[in-house]
Amino acid sequence: IGTGGFVWDINEKPDPEELEVAEGLSAAVGDYELYENARDIYIVFRGTTCSEQTDYETKKILTLHFDLETGSLIQLNEVMDVALIVNRITEGDYTILSDDMDKDSFRKILEEDYPDLQESLEQFDIGKGLSSISVPPGYSFETDDGLHLIFSVSHEQGDYVEIVTKAPVL
Repeated sequence: IGTGGFVWDINEKPDPEELEVAEGLSAAVGDYELYENARDIYIVFRGTTCSEQTDYETKKILTLHFDLETGSLIQLNEVMDVALIVNRITEGDYTILSDDMDKDSFRKILEEDYPDLQESLEQFDIGKGLSSISVPPGYSFETDDGLHLIFSVSHEQGDYVEIVTKAPVL
């Protein structure tokens, strides 16, 4: 699998010394998790980076979502009812998994950073609907617990907010 300048076989954990570090990035440490259901597989990368321009670590999370039948990268809006996700979030039908974040603070983040939540969710994940140079506004993956949504936020707000809600499959 290759993304963001890093290339490795997902069946073998990479040796950090063998990873080619992207320009301006002084360190990157992380791990991955695999989740699978009858139609999809999700690879969830979690870690931290530190760049030459900052003196602090940044938490990162990135997901790759593959269709098991075609092998294609797919986005949230191709397999989930985004309008129903918006309704669930608006009604508060979710659990925040990120430390030091409550629903009032998260609601303010959504109002300020994601004013058109449906449009933002339609752009979640890396896939054919996203140009190769674009970074999506967030990521998603599905587990037995439900649909996890990862919203990018500022470093002061924790780098990202992870929530989980019921998965509204198309």
